Amino acid sequence: MIKNLAIIILGDQNVGKTTTIRRFLDIYHTHKKVTVLKKGMRYGLSPFTPNFDMVKIDAYILPSSPTESGIALSDSIKVIGWNPHLILMAEQDRGKEYANSINFLRNENYHIKEFHVKNIEELQIWSRWKYSAEMNTKLHYRVEEIAEYIRGFILSKI
Repeated sequence: MIKNLAIIILGDQNVGKTTTIRRFLDIYHTHKKVTVLKKGMRYGLSPFTPNFDMVKIDAYILPSSPTESGIALSDSIKVIGWNPHLILMAEQDRGKEYANSINFLRNENYHIKEFHVKNIEELQIWSRWKYSAEMNTKLHYRVEEIAEYIRGFILSKI
């Protein structure tokens, strides 16, 4: 039975994968604004904010991809000794650790949802941005799409 969720933000380098994760945490983190993202940190999230912010989940965050860091996802998870209910991670598009990450998640019975950030400038929210106003708009809609997916996943398990 699948009870855990892995959200993977895929894309080339410097397309906004980590920025998307940081903005997501700024909005849905239960305590304060996140100023430093550290690999493998556990963050309390309230995905139903602002209506039901008493519903909280712990998420394991991997802001740099296993391909960039050179550390396999299985090794990162092994360190904590348990499988988090939610993993939010970045990964390089066609990265050398991508297949290992997917195999690990499948073997551990994770539901996997991928969001692909395209390295082209267009109006679509999952594409590269040109300037800061466009960045803020795209990040807002990306974050809400991720949050909506998490909410739907949680509700499907009740």
